[in-house]
Amino acid sequence: MTDENLKQLSEVDKLIILLAGAKESEPIPSSLHLQKEMYFLQNLFPDMAVKTDYKPGLMGQHSEVVEEELKKLQLYGLIRSVRGSIGLTSDGATLLAKLKEKSDENEIKKAEEFKDIFNGMTKDELLVFVCFSDPDENKIIEESAQYKRVVQNRMRLAVSMCRKDKISAQKAAYIAGKTFEDFFAELKTYCR
Repeated sequence: MTDENLKQLSEVDKLIILLAGAKESEPIPSSLHLQKEMYFLQNLFPDMAVKTDYKPGLMGQHSEVVEEELKKLQLYGLIRSVRGSIGLTSDGATLLAKLKEKSDENEIKKAEEFKDIFNGMTKDELLVFVCFSDPDENKIIEESAQYKRVVQNRMRLAVSMCRKDKISAQKAAYIAGKTFEDFFAELKTYCR
């Protein structure tokens, strides 16, 4: 891909490619993971929030723009999907190298960090994390079809994420809906 082709990519395309190339191009487990990783990234970069146009949906925040750009990148032969996981093709990896040269270091660093955190989560862990990490939590509660199901398991999911070192104990207590002290007292029952 030439520099001219690189110029034709949108900012959303570029962020998807940076995310797919993060952590030595480890595949993104699912389109749900991609949606959530992109959602948290776009929250850090104000210009990106307008471009991604996230709205509350059945599985929490969702972007039709991200979904369409992913399809476009697949058609261009830059991204592939194998059994639901999303990764770079060899052309995508070549483009990633050029893209990294022209990208903001902070974008690259944050893509690495978010991919590291979210790729290791199950879909339910990811959903409960998003439900209790979104500034518009009440809107998610109203719109998400999965909310009631994951909330019923929030303690178990919080413990699991904490054990994996994906979240702090304080964040786990918040997700579990407990005080820090109550969380640790109840944690004993999960460690037997």
